[in-house]
Amino acid sequence: MAKTTKSNQTQASPSDALQQLGADSDSAVLALRLIVYGSAQVKTIVPKRGESQGKEIQLLTFRAFHPIGTKDGEGQAPSPVWLNVDCFNAQALPLATLLQDGMVLYASGVLKEHSYTAKDGSSKQSISLTAYQLSLDLLQRGLNSFSYTRPPKQGQGDQNEA
Repeated sequence: MAKTTKSNQTQASPSDALQQLGADSDSAVLALRLIVYGSAQVKTIVPKRGESQGKEIQLLTFRAFHPIGTKDGEGQAPSPVWLNVDCFNAQALPLATLLQDGMVLYASGVLKEHSYTAKDGSSKQSISLTAYQLSLDLLQRGLNSFSYTRPPKQGQGDQNEA
């Protein structure tokens, strides 16, 4: 797989990228094909507002890009859309050790545009995806094996039914 780096891509503005992805509002839930860039991490945060205000919660976070496969009228493929992906679902936390650079995922969630001031004082913008669901593409090249353990049924304890 050819590795895509941010340095050799011309990045569209986050607003343009949101339109390319089909986000017509801040609350639209989208399903996107993503390619993991780098490694995933589990972070502990303390929200300043919302139902978890003041409580420590963990989230799975990683960088990814959405490859845009259609070419423009001049035969040039647009640059991929880069995203920060955050998943607050506790069941996703073990994925931090499984997700690897170049792995293909499908994610559904809400896209948001963020503005911030960089260390050099310049104004920057980024796009984040709050993922409600992550799915692994089981047909991707390079996937050699995986492990699954069926959880016990509720009320069944550790008994497994066939």
